[in-house]
Amino acid sequence: MDLPKIVARKDAIVRRFRSGHEHKVDSREHLHLYRGHARFLGPHQVAVGEHILESQRIFINTGTRPEIPRIQGLENGQIALSLEASDRSQTLAGSHLLVATGRRPNTDDMGLDKAGLETDKRGFVKVNSRLETNVPGIWALGNVKGGPAFTHISYDDYQIVYGNLVEGKSLTIENRILGAAILATEGGELIQALSSFILTGAPYTILKGAIYIHPTLAEGFFSQMDE
Repeated sequence: MDLPKIVARKDAIVRRFRSGHEHKVDSREHLHLYRGHARFLGPHQVAVGEHILESQRIFINTGTRPEIPRIQGLENGQIALSLEASDRSQTLAGSHLLVATGRRPNTDDMGLDKAGLETDKRGFVKVNSRLETNVPGIWALGNVKGGPAFTHISYDDYQIVYGNLVEGKSLTIENRILGAAILATEGGELIQALSSFILTGAPYTILKGAIYIHPTLAEGFFSQMDE
């Protein structure tokens, strides 16, 4: 396994996606991107550097970062682990150390208290089934609200909020369903999921709000909903 090559490919994909979105932002005359550390000054006031922004609607989507545990010696540059028991001690050495202790939300220095926002004990923003926080006019989407940390879940959060605020729907995370298919390679497997859905008697339009895992053949069905 060539890990540096894998990481480089991942970084290139992220840069390509990010630059594409930034281009779309730049092309919108009335859409402005402020770069910097954002902090709440009040329930509907945010400071980004020297800029103070106000809005009746604020959406928190700051994501998470790796959780680095407070273990003595973790950052001393040596790959060694000391184990102690009642009757003996042992030191294990190696070339690499994998620290997989979860992720923490990027809410540490956002001034959530000044906005009156509630979080759980780990700092994840609390929301209801409509992704609304305890403060009217503020929503939290994606990993920052806790729960399953998947890209398709985060995108579905957007669909719920957009549907409710723009399209006048009444969507909740409880509406989420899994399953959609296209007729293509492995069509025999995919059609079974679709036929099971048909048995429920639900309209086909509900498939647009379904969660599609990437990369799969079934996610192609989502694009067909707009045609």
